Amino acid sequence: MGPCPAHRMSFPIIRELCGEFSAHFYELKQQLSAVDSAVGLRNFETKLKDCLQKMTKENSEKIA
Repeated sequence: MGPCPAHRMSFPIIRELCGEFSAHFYELKQQLSAVDSAVGLRNFETKLKDCLQKMTKENSEKIA
């Protein structure tokens, strides 16, 4: 027997915390945490749309 579905849902966060996603993913995550206004959020959204096309499927699914 392996982990139940609830356990499996935690695996992506473990991989993220272990630094297994791309450097680009962590850069975007840091930039998003620094957003402090509606204008800043709209600017980030524009940048994110451009960046998602350049990321791996796994990383883009984690963000989207």
